[in-house]
Amino acid sequence: MQPRVTIVIPVYNGAKYMREAIDSALAQSYENVEVIVVNDGSTDQTEEIALSYGDRIRYAAKENGGVSTALNMGIACMTGDYFQYLPHDDLLHPDKIKLQIEAIQASGDEMTIAWSGWNQLLEPEHKMIPAQIPPWHPRSCWTKRDYPVWVGLVSTVTVLLHRRYFDQAGLFDPALYTSQDYDMWYRTFYARDSVYLETPLVTYRIHREQGTQADENFHKNCEDLALRKVREVTEETLCYVQPFKFFYELLKFYQDTQWEAPYRYARSRLLELEEPESFENLFYDLLSETCSYLEQKGIRVECALEWNGRELRIYTDYLTRIMDNIMSNIVKYADPQQPVQIRSVCDAQTVGFSFENAVKSVEKKTESTCVGIQSIKSMMAKMKETCVTQQTEDRFRITIRFQVV
Repeated sequence: MQPRVTIVIPVYNGAKYMREAIDSALAQSYENVEVIVVNDGSTDQTEEIALSYGDRIRYAAKENGGVSTALNMGIACMTGDYFQYLPHDDLLHPDKIKLQIEAIQASGDEMTIAWSGWNQLLEPEHKMIPAQIPPWHPRSCWTKRDYPVWVGLVSTVTVLLHRRYFDQAGLFDPALYTSQDYDMWYRTFYARDSVYLETPLVTYRIHREQGTQADENFHKNCEDLALRKVREVTEETLCYVQPFKFFYELLKFYQDTQWEAPYRYARSRLLELEEPESFENLFYDLLSETCSYLEQKGIRVECALEWNGRELRIYTDYLTRIMDNIMSNIVKYADPQQPVQIRSVCDAQTVGFSFENAVKSVEKKTESTCVGIQSIKSMMAKMKETCVTQQTEDRFRITIRFQVV
């Protein structure tokens, strides 16, 4: 006997798209499926549309209380062994349930959670875009416990999990209106490795009326949830990955999402794990290579550097790229007849360098796009460090500063 799967579709004023969602649930090639539509106090034609399906679906109605309460009603009504959440505006691939049940069974553990690739459907253009997992996430980590949840790899609709997780982890939190799903995945994925199917098995529709777009508090809700969860992380909970690697990956994710508070916390944890290095150790070789490169390009360099013994805990991933951009900018725009001046700078809280050069004369000047300078400023900002530029008609200076320990 194949396990039964319950697909729960919570709906609030979803008449525009809900037929497509219900039809995709009923069109599953896996036969042992029940579909439950929960009307969360809609005021449009939601009930009429749901009832038109007769006994092909199960229908429940309640007063409006938010997505979590509708999902929890669906869970209370479900007779299946596995749970599938389908928002009323999204679509399931016809083989979604079949392929994921097979993957779970192949894992040898009925409690394994399955998730998959997905497509994004942009409305009103009706343009389909395959979602891509960023290449810097090592494939070996994609299915490691809650790693894919932490770094935003999991799309909610792709998840299929056993109903016993609700006995272990509790139901969806009614206090969370738009981030309730990720709160649930934090609470469930941590227990064991998952299985991932690269095939896009879900179409996730992006449109103005959806909760994540219409709710002006969505960004803050997600940011608050991420901060609360990341503060609970201990080295014991990261038994599957090195803590430094975990917070390093988190930092990149929080940069992309612009979640400032979780970013600051993850950065502090990352810096705690990284041993401080002296100003000289971090920059001596980089500056030596910079000077050698510029001289090979026929540009004289005058250095006034003072290695003052200060120590830094620094996010080093960007340093080489920053120096490459500075060198490129100098080679492109500096007057080779005059020396480039590189000086160390220092105050009570920071150390760094200034790079100053004469600008090419007008007849020799190359049109500047400022892309390199903007890239430097962007990388310094992501590191929470300081970059200042000063320019006159014939001189240009860029100063980069790093916080000391």
